Amino acid sequence: MRLRVLFATTMAAAALLHAAPAGADDPTARRDQTKAKQALVKGQLDLAKASDAAVENRLNALSAEVSASQNQLDDARRTQSTATAQVDEASRRLGEATARFDQTRRNLQNAALQAYMRPLQPTASTALFDVNEFARAEALLSVAAGNQSDAIDASRQAQRDRFQAKSVVQAALATAAARSKVASQRAAELSAARSAQQRAHDDLQKRITDLTSESAALAAQQGSIEALIAAHAGSGGSFAAGPVSASGLIWPVHGPVTSEFGPRWGGFHPGIDIAPPFGTPIHAAKAGVVILAGWVSGYGNYTLIDHGGGLVTGYGHQSRLAVTVGQTVTQGQVIGYEGSTGNSTGPHVHFEVRINGQVQNPRGYLSGNP
Repeated sequence: MRLRVLFATTMAAAALLHAAPAGADDPTARRDQTKAKQALVKGQLDLAKASDAAVENRLNALSAEVSASQNQLDDARRTQSTATAQVDEASRRLGEATARFDQTRRNLQNAALQAYMRPLQPTASTALFDVNEFARAEALLSVAAGNQSDAIDASRQAQRDRFQAKSVVQAALATAAARSKVASQRAAELSAARSAQQRAHDDLQKRITDLTSESAALAAQQGSIEALIAAHAGSGGSFAAGPVSASGLIWPVHGPVTSEFGPRWGGFHPGIDIAPPFGTPIHAAKAGVVILAGWVSGYGNYTLIDHGGGLVTGYGHQSRLAVTVGQTVTQGQVIGYEGSTGNSTGPHVHFEVRINGQVQNPRGYLSGNP
């Protein structure tokens, strides 16, 4: 909601800024236009700060989710570790039980074999005893055979129990591993989302810093340019008076427009950028007197031409100047050459139109396209 209100306020300021008549010289109108420009820049700054606050809130929420996801991952890994330990312990106990059954079976087999192989002494006096002894041996063999069968059955049952126990524990282990995998993937996704939000937060912080610096630099530059124009206007120069019409200017160069007049990148662009090939001659939009020709921070090589009646045109980022301060130029005369000096995104001409020092949209004073 707050973002929508800030956006509406910013757009209202922009509408007020562009609604001022192109040739207005009423002090009240100029004051309102200046206030509108200040509100526009402030609105852009507030909008950036509000956006950053929203991103920071989302960043904090993601940090909490990442922490919770990490706890889930740690719990899943502990469960997996416990299941693995259970499998190992079950296997150990089963091995011990199997070894005991095997030993018992061997003991029974040895006992039965000894009973069967023990030599008898058949004599007349001990015939009855021998018969009884033989019967006892037979009985012992039968018992031994039964015990051996029981041991084998018990061993087989242990093997079945082992298989069943191992299947259950292996299933638990597989479930724990799957849970650990899902938790790990979720943690990675949240970590990536948090990193993206952090980058957005950092970008917005840089944008706020740049916008604040741009606003301060714009105010300083505009003040010095307006002071220069005002000083020259009071110097008694003989310039043509009267209102300025759209047909009174020509485009300084021909080429594609790469940036229009108005809000841009969270700030305000006070002219139109035209990008012909590097080094293209730049022509005076109208006859007048050069009041500035030199380096201006941000604009690079910059020329201002006073055409009278409060109308001044500006030409920025020139690779080379072709006029000097105080020189009278005619409409269409070459005043410099297109370049990329100052704060420039590439070769182009930054073209401005100013009325009583205030920037205006050049399209309001020219017809067609450059």
